[in-house]
Amino acid sequence: YAPNACICAAIPGCGWVVGPGRWWCRQLGLSKMVPCVHCPIQPKCAPERTELCAAAYAACACVASKGGCVWVEPGGTCAVQTDDKVTPCSSCARQNSCVGLEIEGQILPKKFSVMGKRDVGWLVNVTFNRRIRLGT
Repeated sequence: YAPNACICAAIPGCGWVVGPGRWWCRQLGLSKMVPCVHCPIQPKCAPERTELCAAAYAACACVASKGGCVWVEPGGTCAVQTDDKVTPCSSCARQNSCVGLEIEGQILPKKFSVMGKRDVGWLVNVTFNRRIRLGT
């Protein structure tokens, strides 16, 4: 007994039988298996580009997807790439098209400052040549 088509697909020799208003998992031999329409996550099933893009919840995962995806700002969604749309480097700097990150100006506090002192504080201020997002 398998409660859904994907569990049925994981059982060797089983197939998903569709009847009027019902579905069953039955031992069918190797000729009949579970169709991709009923369980698209099987290794034999090639996912659609839109499905691959929709599964990416972060900009760099979107760009790295095999679906030919692009991260759309604003809103932060992953969609199939069309025309000349590209993922901005500020969303994912790990793209080949993104130039290196360079420091502009000085880093504060200065070298050898003691962090936590009243005139220094606990923050480090660095200005880069482009916007970045930490954690993506």
